[in-house]
Amino acid sequence: RARVATPGGSRTLLRIGPFDADVAGWDGARIGDEVVIFGSPADGAPSPTDLGEAAGTVGEEPLLRVSPLIPRVYAG
Repeated sequence: RARVATPGGSRTLLRIGPFDADVAGWDGARIGDEVVIFGSPADGAPSPTDLGEAAGTVGEEPLLRVSPLIPRVYAG
């Protein structure tokens, strides 16, 4: 139901677990490729609201559930 941004273009987000996620593959996919689960729609990524709606919740929930172990980068 949700899509994510990958180096191979938009792909289906198959599953999100507590420590990992499964994304539909693409030709040339390699370990270490960056996959954007949510971010700026202008960059081709779904917004947190898009992801929340796909999961049947609100956009704030995906933001609040990001592990505190994930580094935050604030840009302004």
